[in-house]
Amino acid sequence: LMAALEFNFNRLFGDAALVHPKGALVLQPGSLFTDPIQAITIAITMMCGLLGLPHILMRIFTVPDMATARKSVFYASGIMGYFYVMTILIGFASIIFVSTNPDFFVDGELVGGTNMVAIHLSKVLGGDILMGFMSAVAFATILAVVAGLIVAGSAAVSHDIYAELICKGSPDPKKELKLTRIAAVAFCFIGMGISILFQKQNVAFIAVMPLVIAASVNFPILILAMFWRNFTTKGAVAGGIVGFISSVTLIVLGPKVWISIVGAESAIFPYDYPALFTMTAAFITMYLVSMLDHSDGAKEDRTKFDKQLIASELATDVSGSVGH
Repeated sequence: LMAALEFNFNRLFGDAALVHPKGALVLQPGSLFTDPIQAITIAITMMCGLLGLPHILMRIFTVPDMATARKSVFYASGIMGYFYVMTILIGFASIIFVSTNPDFFVDGELVGGTNMVAIHLSKVLGGDILMGFMSAVAFATILAVVAGLIVAGSAAVSHDIYAELICKGSPDPKKELKLTRIAAVAFCFIGMGISILFQKQNVAFIAVMPLVIAASVNFPILILAMFWRNFTTKGAVAGGIVGFISSVTLIVLGPKVWISIVGAESAIFPYDYPALFTMTAAFITMYLVSMLDHSDGAKEDRTKFDKQLIASELATDVSGSVGH
């Protein structure tokens, strides 16, 4: 892309402004979301939701030690951050090369819809070969992400819920394995059903929805567990439930689902991405429940905090005094 633009960023933004219907306004903030609350909530979603995604969290549990875990998460989040930067280049280049090419339009509509913009752009740059390669990469990426989510979800059901919660750490291995397989198949069918329901939605909106849930459930638990001494298990569970139920409910009641999918004339909840509200509700719930929790388990949670904090900051386990 940069070679086609003579490695000139000024040309990238200048040419995009020349051909875009909004002109120079496309370069200014507020052209996509005029409501500041909408802009703030999507920013929080993208920033906090990324850190709570299951396929990022999995990297913490698939490494031999804490130092490797930190390195693994650093590389994973760094690569994803790099990708977000690249979308700026891809987006403005698509305005220049795709929106002005009549071969990609039929009766004024983009062939394949807005989800095909990046694929059309690859054809402009490298013909059928690059378009085929990009399509294969996109398909492989989808499979990889789905596989990671299925593994995370089925493991949560079989190990966290069945083995640890129900069986108190002493599960039947055969039943645990069977439950893992059943959960994996169930998640596949649930995913396919949701995909069929949302097949005509912009993939960008669909991709952000898991970020809303991750920002409302996983991120508050992670940040408080790492840095707040009074955080308790009951607080984590209660806040996670509140974050999950509220985020799913407000997503359904929002414009993208309540209007586009349900077919209502107006949405009950006015914002597409409710993370600003649902994450706040989760934090408040976790704080209140933890502060009101005076059980023996809560005392044990608070007692273990110092050792956990030192171990996480130094990326090493502190089990006793060591001569230096």
